Amino acid sequence: MNSVLFLINSLTFGGAEKHAISLLNSIDTQRFSLHLICLSQEDRLLPQLNTRRLSGFVQLERQSRFSFGSIFKIADYIKKHNISIIVCVNEYPTIYAYAARLISGCHSRLVEVFHTTDLLNRYEKLKMRLVFRHLFACFNAVVFVSGNQQEYWTKSRNLKTRYAVTIRNGIDPASFGPSPDTGQSDAVREKYGFARQDYVLGICASLRPEKRHVDILHALAKVAKDGLPVKLLIIGEGVERANIEGLARRLGLEDSVRITGFQPDVRPYLDVCNCMVMASTSVETFSIAVLEAMAMAKPVISSRIGGAAEQIEDGFTGLLFAPGNIEQLARQIKALADTDLQAAMGVAARRKLEGEFTESQMVRRYEGLFELLLASQRVADPRR
Repeated sequence: MNSVLFLINSLTFGGAEKHAISLLNSIDTQRFSLHLICLSQEDRLLPQLNTRRLSGFVQLERQSRFSFGSIFKIADYIKKHNISIIVCVNEYPTIYAYAARLISGCHSRLVEVFHTTDLLNRYEKLKMRLVFRHLFACFNAVVFVSGNQQEYWTKSRNLKTRYAVTIRNGIDPASFGPSPDTGQSDAVREKYGFARQDYVLGICASLRPEKRHVDILHALAKVAKDGLPVKLLIIGEGVERANIEGLARRLGLEDSVRITGFQPDVRPYLDVCNCMVMASTSVETFSIAVLEAMAMAKPVISSRIGGAAEQIEDGFTGLLFAPGNIEQLARQIKALADTDLQAAMGVAARRKLEGEFTESQMVRRYEGLFELLLASQRVADPRR
């Protein structure tokens, strides 16, 4: 059986990490022996990983940003388990995979699953230009998770690859379907003081500057001035929490905004929301949080970045707005105060997810990619 090793920074909370867990939990273990190595030991998402399906699981104790010791440990693992394919989750693990394969002397196929569109700062752009761009060109395949993302990198940014393919993210509709059991959702409503008639807007994202929670608060302040009361449920935790809480107080929204902190199971929290919002001005490529909302039959108001327009049909399954345009965001929030529109868009969003963005569709594409790479390997080396 062919062995596939996933190499990831950590199991911290994030879309790329959740995506990797979905693949590890679903890829056919009768066809592929699955292995996972985490460069760091942060493991908030570990309970979501079915470790019993794995033939090997290692969490390294990397002490610095770059660790030669970790590279040699990965190289030993590749050789010991005769790894056929190494799948890197986002760009940083590509350094370790490329070096470790070289040291191991093995001929493992290298795959990069790239979740990034915009780079946040000059340092990130410099790393891409000096390091990752050249590593990607050496990999056997680069997987983009959005058609817009692939076009941006391969055409606008002239990123060279041996083989590039778009495989959109997907989730299991059954796991995130609207639940008839409202007990947990009622408990969430009671905890945060939401009445059933309240218009509750939700955002499920780490509290980081690029997620632009502050733009949502400014939009809510404008909506409130127009006489429309809106509650905001912020699902997540992060470095921006104090800033968000302070801004809510200054805008007079402290009674309307609730922050849940990190939640391993977001479904009861999504369930109490009438619709979800994503206001990022960068980073988002093909949001898992948007897919989860669609599966819960929630319309999404999203900034038009990355693959948002591939996920959301503007005016049919949700609403889009220009990144950073607070006036437009406020208008979209007011438009979705209509409960009939909420319901119609929610149903349409669920149907679109079931038709285009399921976990099973995604997994089949990855399995097909692995088979293609293995077939090309056998042609290159008839002894295999």
